[in-house]
Amino acid sequence: DDGNEAWVSGVIKSGETPGGYDLRGIHVFTRVMDMGTSANDPPDQLAFVGFSFNEIDCTAPPFDLDLYDVPQGQVIVK
Repeated sequence: DDGNEAWVSGVIKSGETPGGYDLRGIHVFTRVMDMGTSANDPPDQLAFVGFSFNEIDCTAPPFDLDLYDVPQGQVIVK
């Protein structure tokens, strides 16, 4: 976490697509930004989840992911 920004990453342990593609072992990562809790604050933001078939550094923030406004609700970074 970096103040009001956080990233999360990991490896899929089980699951498959509706077409039966095995997702195990795929690395996933995303980024979020908490813009505040007031209705007067800008909307919180999040990135689409990124995927990699190669190992990624789970401690490195994925700052290159574009952020998009959350239409409703709250992102809370602690």
